[in-house]
Amino acid sequence: MKFIFGSIIIIIAGYFASLYLPWWSAMAVAALVGFIINCSSSFLMGFMSLSILWGVSSLLIDMENNSILSSKIGALFQVGGIGILLITTLLAGILGGLSAWSGALGRRLFHTEEIQLTINQS
Repeated sequence: MKFIFGSIIIIIAGYFASLYLPWWSAMAVAALVGFIINCSSSFLMGFMSLSILWGVSSLLIDMENNSILSSKIGALFQVGGIGILLITTLLAGILGGLSAWSGALGRRLFHTEEIQLTINQS
């Protein structure tokens, strides 16, 4: 449940953050959500969320301009137009996963748990 809730929060907040802030603001949102929500698979949560967000966004932008830019950049890198969209989606997923994972590791750094020792009495 935490995974789905965190993913939805990353997608929605990342969308609004990337409208008004720089491109990396969605990664900051993923790190913040990874810090706040204690999820065991935070890398996968960030990977899937930002892959969906950037994949859909880049596909919609590509469809609006009839794939002119992606086909030219794809020809430059010899991967084709759809290849650029897949590379963009994969790169966003990796960056989002690492951001959410960093947030989760930051939570572990600041969240101290007392170690309780049990003494066996014989």
